[in-house]
Amino acid sequence: MKHQLSTSIKEIQEDVAISVIVPIYKTPQKFFEACLESLTCQTLKNVEFIMIFDGADEKLEKLCIRFQEKDKRFKIYKQKQSGVSTARNLGILNSNGNYITFVDADDLLYSKDTLEVSYQKTQLFNNDIILFDWIFGEKTVKKLWDKDVNTISIKDRDYYLKQCIHIQNPAFSGAPWAKFFKRNFIIENKIFFSDKCTIGQDRVFNYKAISLTNKISYISLIFYKYIINAESATQRFRPNYLETGLYYVEELENLSEGKYSSFIGRETLTLFYQSWDRDYMNPQNKKNLFLRMKELAREASSKRFQSLIKYVDTKGCSLLFKTETFLLQHKITFWIYIHGFKRLFGAKK
Repeated sequence: MKHQLSTSIKEIQEDVAISVIVPIYKTPQKFFEACLESLTCQTLKNVEFIMIFDGADEKLEKLCIRFQEKDKRFKIYKQKQSGVSTARNLGILNSNGNYITFVDADDLLYSKDTLEVSYQKTQLFNNDIILFDWIFGEKTVKKLWDKDVNTISIKDRDYYLKQCIHIQNPAFSGAPWAKFFKRNFIIENKIFFSDKCTIGQDRVFNYKAISLTNKISYISLIFYKYIINAESATQRFRPNYLETGLYYVEELENLSEGKYSSFIGRETLTLFYQSWDRDYMNPQNKKNLFLRMKELAREASSKRFQSLIKYVDTKGCSLLFKTETFLLQHKITFWIYIHGFKRLFGAKK
């Protein structure tokens, strides 16, 4: 989906401080209702909640309409199922706020005054991107730094770009939530989510945005609550996980122009190991085990994969990781079959 700037810029409602964009696709009702509650209770009045339904969902649509009837800050849009990237892009194009932020339909804003307090503090900085803290599950707070930072240093910006490629510090979320993006900055630079990527599109969006500005602030405030949902897109069975995941790594490689090749290599290997649980050894994968391992070995030997793992920094890694990296870089794949059968028979015990 290509976005023309002429269709993006429209008359903006000056009184809207924040546009909260929420893509919705097959979200369990209990999680979605909790998300809606966390939005409607917000004390900030000049905010809009842009709800994008990616495909028809009568039950959730009716629930959302009930909230809209009581709270006119909700705006509902529907599109033919096209993916989360297209849904978020539709939200951006229809936004009116000074800042844009994103919420997943199964997550929550942290407290009822989250938007009000965060926006008040944001006015002190007036930068293109504002970073916040977030909480994982019930207790684990993810803090980037110890105190507010008016404008992060070039060194910290470079560090954040590396984290967009390969997350080593768990406080750095690859998602677009727990962040404010100035709308004019996003529109003028034509920063949209890649509809080519079905995995990792968030990383690409963040990298594009952060690489195009030095005006980035950090506010030490818990903004967002990530809910652990076993049915979410990040948890469920994902056929062709490795093959499709390579698209976002390739986009990051192109955007970084080879500057962070060792991080590209590590992220590619992370995808490789994640694909075991998400796809090849997932209980929902009903293919013959030998066939699954053959497909994985073929993908690991492909030109795409090999080009991305050419440079991998294994400093500080285990001997096993170093050994498997060496084998993969030299297209030696017999161990993949052995590992697959060991996992299969180990799971049956």
